[in-house]
Amino acid sequence: MYFIAKKNNNNDIILFTFFFSLSLFSLHYLFILHASNIIYTYIFGRGHRLLNVPTNPYLPYLFDGEEILMSTRLWTHGYDLYLPDRDIIYHIYEQYYKRPLFWNDNWNEEKRGAVKAAQNRINYILQLYDQYPKRGHLDLRDIDKYSLGKQRDPKLFWRWFKYNFQTKESPDFCSKLRNGGFVRIPTNSELATQSLYT
Repeated sequence: MYFIAKKNNNNDIILFTFFFSLSLFSLHYLFILHASNIIYTYIFGRGHRLLNVPTNPYLPYLFDGEEILMSTRLWTHGYDLYLPDRDIIYHIYEQYYKRPLFWNDNWNEEKRGAVKAAQNRINYILQLYDQYPKRGHLDLRDIDKYSLGKQRDPKLFWRWFKYNFQTKESPDFCSKLRNGGFVRIPTNSELATQSLYT
């Protein structure tokens, strides 16, 4: 499968996906919408993303939290996040497939402790460490390398998709996404450049 992204006359990004399978060729047109987070099993972009916002290697055994961490880090480093206007890939989590699943692993005390430390690290990086209970060790190795960026304020990120810290939920954004997605928030560099010319 290959992807090509292109803007049309309305400044919409259209993703062309090409599926090749033996003699089968099909072309699909997808509109790309601004989104608030990424999905690690379906993320693509230019290679400089790996250099500018590298994946944090100090989150062993973590399953919940790594996507919101990377989404926030990318967004605060000035990257825009997008998703297609329809589902084109999915996970199979159903038990009847009888394949090994991450959460069915042998969770000994060492692994549970590593997850708690990873959760502390995520809360620390996201500037939420004081809002949530501490769970064991706080690992600060290379913390500056894996921190938030300075192109957008992380507090604006939470307001942007209306995250409620008390209920730990965001509203259902399905209708918002169906109607064009989130409004893009300019980066600090863009705002500074605009102020030079106004």
